[in-house]
Amino acid sequence: MDNFDLPALGHVGLVVWDVDQYTTYLVDVMGMNKFEIYNFDAKTARVRGKEIEAFRLKIGIGCFSNGVKIELIEPIADGGFFTEHLKIHGNGFNHLAFYVENLVKWRSYLEKKGLPIVFETTVFDEIRGERHVFYTKMSGLNYYYEFAKII
Repeated sequence: MDNFDLPALGHVGLVVWDVDQYTTYLVDVMGMNKFEIYNFDAKTARVRGKEIEAFRLKIGIGCFSNGVKIELIEPIADGGFFTEHLKIHGNGFNHLAFYVENLVKWRSYLEKKGLPIVFETTVFDEIRGERHVFYTKMSGLNYYYEFAKII
């Protein structure tokens, strides 16, 4: 991989204290299509290189008519990385997500470019089954980039 040629944007991630409240708003006021809501179980997780206890999230995925997808994330019983973001920044924008075929290659490339892996997890959810995900962050920005293996 010679350059940083990102695939198309997969979704925009927002972290919120109440997924139901914001899905209702986005459907009723903003005209989004109905959301899929499901539980997300982290089997393993690391934040800034340190192993953390598994956690659960409530996820809502919706789509505007123009194809832009929104992911709403609500921590359940402390979401570690996501609870921390909410406590510092409140409800709102958290990440841009990209779906890639070779997660190992992207991770290696980003680390060589000096972008730290700040969060990584192996997850299982009711919709997509098991998958691997990691987040990185550019210095000076208050949001993250999520890279997830295409399923």
